[in-house]
Amino acid sequence: MADIPRWGIPLVSIYTVTFIPRKRAVAEIVLVVLFVLLITAKQIQ
Repeated sequence: MADIPRWGIPLVSIYTVTFIPRKRAVAEIVLVVLFVLLITAKQIQ
């Protein structure tokens, strides 16, 4: 499992609560984008 910054978990929780249950597909897309950003940020650092 990839290392997730402390701010990453609250963000995921907020997005999950915001988009469930109506826009679950949107939430999944957001999660994918977040993970891509985390990986990119790790490579830059």
